[in-house]
Amino acid sequence: KRIQANTEHTLPIKENSVDAIVAVFLCNYIERLDILLSECRRVLKKDGKIIIVQSAAEVDNYHSLLEKHPAKELSLILRTILNELGFNVKIDVKDVDKKSLVFIIASLLQK
Repeated sequence: KRIQANTEHTLPIKENSVDAIVAVFLCNYIERLDILLSECRRVLKKDGKIIIVQSAAEVDNYHSLLEKHPAKELSLILRTILNELGFNVKIDVKDVDKKSLVFIIASLLQK
C-alpha cells in the first residue's frame, strides 16, 4: 500500500502494522532523518525491515541545492540513527547500470 505523507511528522499509520519500508533516493533530501526513522520504527512490526537505496555519487548542481545530507556523509548518519533506534544495519555498495548505489538494510534487533 502506498501512503503519501509529510515524512518529518507523525505518519498516518498504526503502530506495529508495517512489514517493510522502502525509501529510494529520498533520505538525502530529508532534513530531520531522526524524526523520519523514529516514525518508521514506530510503525514497523517486530520483525520489520527498512530498505534504503541511495546514490553513492555526489548529485548534480541542481539537486545539490535541495540536498540536506551529502552522499558521502549519508551512510554514516543513517547507520548512527538506525543503530540508536535498535536496528541491525547492513550497508552494501553495488554498481547497477554503471552507477554506484548504496543499499542499506536495517532489521529490528530481537530482544
